[in-house]
Amino acid sequence: MEATCCATETVHDQRITTGAGRDPGDEFHGTVTAGAGAGTVDAFRVRRGPTERDVAKKKLITSEFVMAEASAGRKTIAAPRSQTIVTPGAWSRAHELGLTIDQSDAAATATPTVQKTPSAERVVGPKGLTLVRGASVKLAHFAGAGPDRDVRLADLITGRDGSPMTAGIMSWSREDSFPWSLDYDEVDLVLEGVLQLTLDGQTLEGRPGDVFFIPKGSQVRFGTPWRTKVFYVTYPADWTSASANLVRPQK
Repeated sequence: MEATCCATETVHDQRITTGAGRDPGDEFHGTVTAGAGAGTVDAFRVRRGPTERDVAKKKLITSEFVMAEASAGRKTIAAPRSQTIVTPGAWSRAHELGLTIDQSDAAATATPTVQKTPSAERVVGPKGLTLVRGASVKLAHFAGAGPDRDVRLADLITGRDGSPMTAGIMSWSREDSFPWSLDYDEVDLVLEGVLQLTLDGQTLEGRPGDVFFIPKGSQVRFGTPWRTKVFYVTYPADWTSASANLVRPQK
């Protein structure tokens, strides 16, 4: 449930010739899936002179990701060559913002960094391993549920983390129950209270520990007899591309 859009771009034999730590002959091609930051390269070829090797997946570092890192106050981005591809735009943006992109092997085993965002404290370890401290989570008002409803939520893991899914927490009371149309798949784990999901006139109730799957295309009512809190996962992460008129709070 993330407000930033994810785009898919096909890159054919794009030659990377600038930026520290790169070989002049590096090339890649394939399908690049990039959100507002890091994405993945599903298939590409790296060529150094006469040598060619196929790599299944690497993390894509884009200019948007660099800007997000700068906004979070970081001065160095760990991007080991064995695990990442840094776009020319990312190199340029890093230079403009005074950030260092570390492509050494040591970057792969760098000490985890602590990030404090408006919605939670996060610890980011090697290879994108991310921990969100539950006790630090702060839910924000979700205007998409309607101006007269006090629905609170926070997207905690999104496409900015290189994830194809979004995960977060949402809570509301009985009087704030709301209808919703999904053009994405969603899984909800009930954390507190009772979650009532109504679809085609039938209502199912879930209690703490219960899990719902809501298929893409469903028109449901998110309800509760008194109050509830749920942990949600959506696929794809960029659920707002199908609901462009709705805006959810950012991380």
